[in-house]
Amino acid sequence: MARKSKKRKVAKAKKFIASVLALLVIIIAGIMYLNDEQDRKPVDLNGDTIRIHIIDVGQGDCTVFETANGNILFDAGTNESEEELKAYLKNNNLKNFKYAIFTHPHADHIGGADMIINEFDVENVIMPDVEANTKTFEYLLNAIENKSVNTIVAESGKNYTVGNLNIKILAPNSTKYTEDNNYSIVAKAQFGNNTFMLTGDAEEQSEEEIIEKYGVTNLKCDFLKVGHHGAANASSEAFLNAVRPTIATISCGKGNDYGHPHSETLSKLTALNTTVYRTDELGSIIFECDGNNIVKK
Repeated sequence: MARKSKKRKVAKAKKFIASVLALLVIIIAGIMYLNDEQDRKPVDLNGDTIRIHIIDVGQGDCTVFETANGNILFDAGTNESEEELKAYLKNNNLKNFKYAIFTHPHADHIGGADMIINEFDVENVIMPDVEANTKTFEYLLNAIENKSVNTIVAESGKNYTVGNLNIKILAPNSTKYTEDNNYSIVAKAQFGNNTFMLTGDAEEQSEEEIIEKYGVTNLKCDFLKVGHHGAANASSEAFLNAVRPTIATISCGKGNDYGHPHSETLSKLTALNTTVYRTDELGSIIFECDGNNIVKK
């Protein structure tokens, strides 16, 4: 009987140890999960830092400047990417926009625009003075009207400020283009000593007008959102030589039907020793800027 009792005690002890070990494993796993979630949670910004989100919306465009004083949205991707865009913005706590800038009314730039206005807090919309006879554009106008959002027609030379971030509109510079892409809003952003160029789908004609109006010496930027998804009919040699970016991003869909980005554009950027980041290769890309340095996160 003594031996059986001893065996029972040993068995109970083993069960107890196994239970404790299992509990420890669960606790450790929980701590690791919470730490991982904390690492992924965006850190609140202060006035000394901004975050730039180049959001993967497939064959489309969407960029967000996140600041401690409010956010600025450039374009809203495609109709097909609407749900993914909504999830990205909510996961990164990007819920309020001082300005939503829709560079031009093509569906790959305004596909999610009505969702942005309906689902998020948008104070102002900036658009060029051009329309499109499409359902996508109609949905955008309806959303603006239904939510009574203040709408501003883009004017070259106008400045908009959010905290320490300044946005200057450089284009469009005409009201009579044969190619809708040239109505694209082109903007130069400045935060501290760092500058950014955002180009929509502006093509060579618009680039020439920008150079003529503002001069080569005023276009130098650290960061370029490459025009028209890296197509050869944008990013002219003259424009790239004026901007001379250290960093460039290209928003395009993986294996897209247009062959974007085109090899001609990539070759010109390589010649300038520009580091290129592409959403078709990397997905969404985040940079942080402290006014002196721009760092990929």
